[in-house]
Amino acid sequence: MMKIAEAQDKATLKKFRPYIENAKVILVDLEGDQLGPNGTITYIQINTFDTAMCFLIDIKLIGDDELRKPDGWLR
Repeated sequence: MMKIAEAQDKATLKKFRPYIENAKVILVDLEGDQLGPNGTITYIQINTFDTAMCFLIDIKLIGDDELRKPDGWLR
C-alpha cells in the first residue's frame, strides 16, 4: 500500500531529501499553471522504487527557492 507524505513547509521538505537523493530511481510528476518554458510549477510528486512512499511537495506554499537556485537540490 502506498503511503503519502506531503511537504507544505521547508522543514518537512528537508526531511524528504535523504529518501529522494539516495534513491536509485525516481519518478517525477509536475503540476502547475501553463507548464512549459513560461509556466509555473505548483506541485511536485516524487516516487521511488525503494519504498512505497509518495512524496508530495507543495511549491505554492514552500516557495520555489530549491528550483531556482543553481545548486538547489530539487533542481
